[in-house]
Amino acid sequence: MYQIQNNRSKLAVSACFILITAFVITGCSGASSKNEVQKDTSNITMAAIIEANKSQNILSRHGSIFVEDSTSDSEEVYYTYVSADYMYQKSGESNIVVSEEENWECDEDNGERTFYYYWFAMDENEEKEMRSVPSDYEYIEEVYTSREKIENIQENSDGTLTITTLLGTDDVKEFYDSYQIEYPQGLDTLEQRSEYVVDGNTLEISSVYMTVFYDGSEASNATRKITYDAEQPDELNTLTELIYEYKNDKTTNERTAKVIYDYGTDREQSYEFKANQKYRVIVNTRDGYDYLYTDPEKTQEYDGGDGVSDITIYAFTEE
Repeated sequence: MYQIQNNRSKLAVSACFILITAFVITGCSGASSKNEVQKDTSNITMAAIIEANKSQNILSRHGSIFVEDSTSDSEEVYYTYVSADYMYQKSGESNIVVSEEENWECDEDNGERTFYYYWFAMDENEEKEMRSVPSDYEYIEEVYTSREKIENIQENSDGTLTITTLLGTDDVKEFYDSYQIEYPQGLDTLEQRSEYVVDGNTLEISSVYMTVFYDGSEASNATRKITYDAEQPDELNTLTELIYEYKNDKTTNERTAKVIYDYGTDREQSYEFKANQKYRVIVNTRDGYDYLYTDPEKTQEYDGGDGVSDITIYAFTEE
């Protein structure tokens, strides 16, 4: 079917990945032995760790980044692979592929795959503002990570450092509120403690283990493991082949999606896209155009369409 997306910046990042990437900055704490620090670590700050682990800096030293995320609340593992060419994210049966030019999604159900193309009904410059690109991905949420206080640094026998940090109650509550994450009201303390394992020279993170405490009692934990220079996942290889097939499909069995903004006004603009019926299209409209209809009189709200018929969507900023 046609699906609609609007008012979403960088639309290929799904909600579960936003939460995993933004707050559960995690990974296994590693099993290496720990000794008291023998080197000067006075210059190690959270700002230095953030800078060292920005994707642009990592990809200047490595060919790829592979991230595995898990939480105590779910048996599922979330995967993200990033290179200069692609960002690939897998969550359950949903797969997202991001390139510099296009965003795609593939959903699986009982072995059946549904392949979606993200169409942005807008000008090229507007699309660039909304469409995800591989360099958008960061595995550290800078605003809140920068507020973590380093409590301890220990040197490991393999040359890594284990850095223990604390994020205080006010900051954790602010984060939870900003991402609409529920937590018990009336708590005196709501704290996050993290244990980073980083390279002793480059400060590149190999893992983090994060625990949230409600009034001193452990409430949940999460793990993140990061691998550099990993090979491109087989699933991504398969999906890029499908993308190539899509882009080179010359069949004429196509349908048309059309979006008309501000119909009947001097601001009226329209955009049109054609797709083969065997593929699905996720239609992304401009920010602020929250009211979508299939008729200019605004009597029939747009419900996604049937994926086969031609569709015209009328987009307005008000009812």
